[in-house]
Amino acid sequence: MKKSEINELMWEYLFEVVEEHLESGEPAALTQTFNRLIREGYAPREAKRLVGFVVLRELMKVSNIKGFSEEHPTLYDDRFVERLNQLPEVPPEMIDD
Repeated sequence: MKKSEINELMWEYLFEVVEEHLESGEPAALTQTFNRLIREGYAPREAKRLVGFVVLRELMKVSNIKGFSEEHPTLYDDRFVERLNQLPEVPPEMIDD
C-alpha cells in the first residue's frame, strides 16, 4: 500500500470518527467547534478535517501513555478543548509535538 493510500484511509477513518462524535453531540466542544467553523464559512469536509486533525493529535498523545486506562486522563481533556478553540489556526506545537 502506498503512503498516499494510507493517508487517505487515515483521513477517511478520522472523518468517520468526527461524524460519530457530531451525531452523538459528545464531546460538546467538538460539535461546538464544528458548528463555529461552518458559521465562519468553512465547508463541512474542511471543518471535519480541521477537527479531525485535533482528534488525531490527541490520539497520538494518548497512545504514548503507557498503560492507558480508566485511571488516566481522558482523551478529550482541557488541552483538547483549548486546541479546538484555536481552530482554524493550527498552533505549531500541534505539528511539532
